Amino acid sequence: MRRLAHWIVEGELWLLLLIVPLLLFPNPLTPLGLVLVLLPWLCRWEVRGHLTVRTPADWSIAIILVMSLVGLVVSGDPPTSLTTLCQVVAGVGLFYGVANWARSACPEPRRRGRRVWQAAFLLLALGLALALIAPLGIRWSGTRKLFSAPWVYDPIPSPLLPYETVNRNVLAGALALFVPVGVAMLLFTPLSFLSRGQARLARAGLFAATLAMLAVIILTQSRGVYLALALGLLVMTLLHRPELLWGTPLLLVGAGAAVRRFGVYPILDAMLMTDSLDSLEARQQIWSTAMGLIRHFPLTGIGLGTFDETLSSVYPFSALYGPKADVNHAHNLFLQVGMDLGLPGLCAFVALLVISLRAAWRVWRFGGERNRKDTSALGLGLFTSLIVMTLHGLVDAVTWGTKPAVIPWLVMGLSVAAYHLVTSDQQSAISSQA
Repeated sequence: MRRLAHWIVEGELWLLLLIVPLLLFPNPLTPLGLVLVLLPWLCRWEVRGHLTVRTPADWSIAIILVMSLVGLVVSGDPPTSLTTLCQVVAGVGLFYGVANWARSACPEPRRRGRRVWQAAFLLLALGLALALIAPLGIRWSGTRKLFSAPWVYDPIPSPLLPYETVNRNVLAGALALFVPVGVAMLLFTPLSFLSRGQARLARAGLFAATLAMLAVIILTQSRGVYLALALGLLVMTLLHRPELLWGTPLLLVGAGAAVRRFGVYPILDAMLMTDSLDSLEARQQIWSTAMGLIRHFPLTGIGLGTFDETLSSVYPFSALYGPKADVNHAHNLFLQVGMDLGLPGLCAFVALLVISLRAAWRVWRFGGERNRKDTSALGLGLFTSLIVMTLHGLVDAVTWGTKPAVIPWLVMGLSVAAYHLVTSDQQSAISSQA
C-alpha cells in the first residue's frame, strides 16, 4: 500500500491531468473527481508526513477556496456555482500538482531542475493541443471583426465538436498565456540541459507549437488579445534587451499621432468591440453595474458564476444594447472575481497574482545574474504570460469561470516551483561557500 502511495505522489501531475477533465466537464463522475483530487495529498501525508509543499501563495489560495465555498452557499443558482467551484478546485489542484511534482524530494538538484523544464514543455504541449482541438468547436464562417477572409474561414467545417461550442475570445485569451512562454523558450533558451539532437528536436517542437497558437489567435480576431499580447511581448523584448528602450519615445509619438488623428474613444471602441458589445459605452455600463453589485455584496459576493442571472434581474442590459449583448460575465477579470468571491476573495486573488509575478521575476533575475540563460528565459516567459493575463483581464474575464481558467493556475504553479528551485540553488551555493 505504501508503495502505491509513493507511486501516486511521484506521478501526481500526470494523475491530475486525468482527473481535471472530470471537474471541467460536468458529468456523473464529477463528485468522484472532487474526491480524487485530494488523493495525492493523502498519499503524500502517508509517504512523507505532510500534505503538500509550502508555497508563498498558501494563504491566498486558502482564502480563495473558502470564499468559493461561501459563493456556493449564497448562490441563487447552485448548479452553476458548483460548476465554477469545480473549476477553482481543478485550478488549485494543478497549481499544487506542478509545485509538488517539480519540487519532489529528488536527491539530485539537477533532476529537480529537469522536472521544472518537463513541466514547462508539458505546459506548451497542452497549449498546442488546445490550438489543434478547440478550433473544431468554433463556428468560423462569417468571421469579419477586423478583416474579412472568407477564403480562409468558409472552407473550415465547423463546429465539429458534438457537445461543446467554443467562444473565440475565450480561446484566444487562453492561448495568449502559452505564447510568451513558447516565444521565450524558442528565442532565448539555449536548451543547454539537452543533448544537441534533443535540443534540435525540442526547438522544432517549440517553433511548431508557438506558430500554431499564434495562427489560431490571429484567426479569432480578438482585439483585446491582440493588444494584450503585443504589449506583453513588447515588455518581454525591453526586459531582454534594455538598450531598445531608446525606441520608446517613437512608440509614444506614434500612439499620440493615432490618438490625434482618430480620437481616443473611436480607437477604444475599435479595440474593445466584440461580437456582442459594439462600443466602449456598453462595456463601461457593465463595469459600473459590476462595481455596484460588489458594493452591495462586499463580503460574500453575489454567488459563483451567477452574474448573468443577477444582471438580468437588476438591469435590463439586453433592452438597451440588443438581444445579442453578451453579458454572462463582467468583461473584467478583477470585477468578475470580486463579484464571485467578494472583496476578501478579490484581495486574495490579487495577492496570488502578485506573488506569482514576483516569483517569475526572481527566476528571470536569478538567471541573468548567474548567466543561466535557460533559467532566465523561463522566468521571463512566465512573467510575460502573467502580464498578458493581467492586461487582457482589464477588458475581459476569460481566465475565470471558464474551462480554460485552469491555465493561469498552471502558469502560477510553475512560476512558484521555478522560484523554489532557484532559491534552493542560492542556499546551496551559500552553504558550499561557508
